[in-house]
Amino acid sequence: ANPQHVFVSSGTFIVKLIAYGNGKSHAILDTITVSAVPKAMLVTRIEVLDYPSHKGTKTWDSPITGSPPPDIYVKMFALGNVFTSTRSDNTQKGDLPLSWPVHDFSATFFDHGLEIGMYDADDLDKDDFMCGEQINIRNYIGKQIIDITSSESGCRFRLYVKWLY
Repeated sequence: ANPQHVFVSSGTFIVKLIAYGNGKSHAILDTITVSAVPKAMLVTRIEVLDYPSHKGTKTWDSPITGSPPPDIYVKMFALGNVFTSTRSDNTQKGDLPLSWPVHDFSATFFDHGLEIGMYDADDLDKDDFMCGEQINIRNYIGKQIIDITSSESGCRFRLYVKWLY
């Protein structure tokens, strides 16, 4: 088993690791810096970098004449918080990246994750879910830019974030 130690405060510490085996031991001494854990992640901007071209064998807005490209908007969910962007009508791949400022969206429960979804707005019927992904925020602590790719659909998002300590 790998030993673990949880530091209850930030600071600089001297750590000693001792390995035992074959009747011998070896020690390594190192200085580490432990940073404070943030209290919240603020998302300041979201971008759509790519989206799936088709819905199965059809384009997003078929059977509309001429099959226009999708009218894209995004939704983000974190425990107790929701953000919905405005929509970008008839979005071609050449229009990417799409970018929206985000106001008043934060995540404070890092183990509950963040969910992002991309949708094609349809005026005549229900909006189509295009793709999405859920991430564990804890895996991104300290990063200012978070790139997210859906392994199933190929949709790609970029989040710009700030951390509150």
